[in-house]
Amino acid sequence: MDAAIAHLRELDICYCVGPLPTEQQVDAIALAAGISFPHDFRRYLLEASNIVYGITEPVRIDDSYLNFETVLAHAREIGVPDNLLPICEDNGDFYCVDTSSEAVIFYSHNDGYVGPESESWSNIAAWIEAVWIGEYQAMEDDE
Repeated sequence: MDAAIAHLRELDICYCVGPLPTEQQVDAIALAAGISFPHDFRRYLLEASNIVYGITEPVRIDDSYLNFETVLAHAREIGVPDNLLPICEDNGDFYCVDTSSEAVIFYSHNDGYVGPESESWSNIAAWIEAVWIGEYQAMEDDE
């Protein structure tokens, strides 16, 4: 996770979306939602949720449309199961952290839960490198 966050920090285009949340803010959001954040998701929120890079916009703890509580409510409305926490909404689909394995799984609003044999990554760091960074860099290389 350290390497993925460091890589993002190198690439951050620094729109300065605001400060990182405090541990108390992250704990309050988890308590209000009645959930326990997986370790790496908590680290992402505390250490990298204010990074801006590419077109992928993961959740934040702030008052924006990327607010975790707002994204979580939308995910639950379309049927994302309780064991999956959305880390990023993408055109009505979600990248989610599985609370038991910490794997990141793609959830399609068209097809429902597609499972780990489909689009999945072993952890948030792998998702950051492959999707948040990798897909944007691939798109840039194609131009």
